[in-house]
Amino acid sequence: MNQSVNRVCWLLTLFAVIGGTGVGHTADSTEARLTKAKLKRGKLAGARAAGADLREVRLPGENLTRADLSRARLYRADLNRAKLGYVNFRNADLTNANLAYSRMGYATLLSTTLSGADLTAADLTSANLSNANLVGTELSGAILTGAILSWANCTGARLTRCNLRRAKFNYTDLRRADLTEASLAGADLQTAKLNYARMRGATYDESTKWPPEFRPDLQGLRFESGNPLAKPPGTK
Repeated sequence: MNQSVNRVCWLLTLFAVIGGTGVGHTADSTEARLTKAKLKRGKLAGARAAGADLREVRLPGENLTRADLSRARLYRADLNRAKLGYVNFRNADLTNANLAYSRMGYATLLSTTLSGADLTAADLTSANLSNANLVGTELSGAILTGAILSWANCTGARLTRCNLRRAKFNYTDLRRADLTEASLAGADLQTAKLNYARMRGATYDESTKWPPEFRPDLQGLRFESGNPLAKPPGTK
């Protein structure tokens, strides 16, 4: 049987055949070895699959709202356009996963591995990505308004045209990241590592916080503000 289908297993919640759980009830597959479940799509919201092996699982467009996928192995999983709001991905492995256009508002991604993942145009509004591994991650056009990326490793990440308004970058590693044309209004980058980051065309306002001595005007950034009297930081 196809390996991807085998691992799609944890869908005990959809089809809920393990342990006699009836369809329509939330199934608990915590730490389970899910290799014999029969696939029956549909009832995934709120599922509990902590520690499950879901490598290469294909769930495009599925509703997994508030599911517990902490510590789950989701290597190369296809969650394209999936509804992932409030999902717990803490310590999960999403290496090379397809999360493009997914809706991940308020998701918990603490210490989550997202290296090489595709999050093109994903909605991560107010998501918590503290200490996440985002090395080489594709985030072009993603919405990270109010997101927390403290201590995250974003080395080489592609954040072009991202909405990063009010995002928190406390001690975030953004070295060699591409933030071209990103929106940084109200973002806190005071302690972020910005060495060799590409930021040409990105916008900021008077509330954006920069590292000491950082000169956004010399990096090709544009000052934009809704306040006609506001001036770029450092000017009189």
